[in-house]
Amino acid sequence: SDFPNDSVVQNLLAYAGEDGLSALAAFNMFSGLILSTAIGTGGTVRMLSSVFIGEENREALLTLMKLIFTRVMAIVAVISLAVIVLSGVLAGIFFPDRSSNVFHLTKQLYIIYGIFIPVALGGIACTNYGQAAGHRFYTNLVSVMDGFFSVVIPALILTPLLGALGMWISLAIGLCMTAVITLGYIRIRCGHWPRSAEEWLLLPESFGSRDDLVLIIREMAEVPQTSDTIQSFCEAHGVAHRTALHAGLCLEEMAGNIVTHGFTADRADHSIELRVLLRDDDVMLRIKDDCIPFNPKEWYEMTSQDDPFSNIGIRMVYKLSDDLNYQNLLGLNVLTILLKDTQAA
Repeated sequence: SDFPNDSVVQNLLAYAGEDGLSALAAFNMFSGLILSTAIGTGGTVRMLSSVFIGEENREALLTLMKLIFTRVMAIVAVISLAVIVLSGVLAGIFFPDRSSNVFHLTKQLYIIYGIFIPVALGGIACTNYGQAAGHRFYTNLVSVMDGFFSVVIPALILTPLLGALGMWISLAIGLCMTAVITLGYIRIRCGHWPRSAEEWLLLPESFGSRDDLVLIIREMAEVPQTSDTIQSFCEAHGVAHRTALHAGLCLEEMAGNIVTHGFTADRADHSIELRVLLRDDDVMLRIKDDCIPFNPKEWYEMTSQDDPFSNIGIRMVYKLSDDLNYQNLLGLNVLTILLKDTQAA
């Protein structure tokens, strides 16, 4: 609803008068709130998709997108219906005279916009997934088309013909444009209309087919044996003994810290999901838990370099690993530890 071209506003003023401009201003007061669920969902899709794609976790990725297009879509559909049903109430907040033209235009805009909110969710979710999956041409195309080509140009054409209604239709076109581009992009990339969820997500056949290791830790007694399991798994797949040993040590230290400090921070039941990924010459440990936020990088930076025993475990992990990245996603701690295979070097 924000236009990059002042000529659009001038067009609205010329063909719909001050009533049309007032209706648009009143609508803008609530437009962000109306789309907040869809926009928030988009950010969630981008964050979680980046994690699942990095893990090549096919099942989790499919579950995420299924959840978005079923349960979240149902919630957004309810919001859409509420906006349509309450369009008169929303318009009346700004223009109590229900017989006035400005009230009619404002109500009309809420109804038209409300109808296409589910479409907006689909477009936002797909765009954020495309960013996480590295579909640069698609995301760049959406960025170019969004706003000017999808809203401004239709508005300049339709407003002189239909007045304020032409502007409202152009807003609906803007919400639909991303969905149209997405369908076209997927159709071209697949060479046919997708027949499965994997094809809709443009997942390669090899995605998720690697022999990764997934383990769950629920208590301290499982930490040492899990460390041994990781070392054996790595060595069985050709990883050098030194690198495999370091992978086990890093897991044992970080998982031990989580159990010791995170599991006991409250009375809730907690678990740690560990995923070991072998990628080219790298060993990647992805550690996820639902405990209180804990960023090892912050603790490492607060460590006194004059005290060799301060946070010695975290310091060891930093020394052994080639890269360490922490994220807190939707209440989950996600720690990624990367180790280069010394045998490959």
